Amino acid sequence: MTSLDPGYGETPLDGDELSELLPEAREALPSEPTKADVYALEQAFESAVTEDVIGAVLDGMLDVDDVATDGYLRSLHARL
Repeated sequence: MTSLDPGYGETPLDGDELSELLPEAREALPSEPTKADVYALEQAFESAVTEDVIGAVLDGMLDVDDVATDGYLRSLHARL
């Protein structure tokens, strides 16, 4: 018996989705990326930014007053 349920994330990106990726993301993905490839790349970016932010907090380089500003949140959003 075959399953009608495709594997998670096996769907390839369509042309519109692919064209919306930043050049850095396109370079980091395989030539024919799937949605799972994009999800994995997004998770890698989020993990790296999280490590940077936590490290800066632990080193005393960032505190609540720093991260609670509009400018910081905008820059964090841009990094992600």
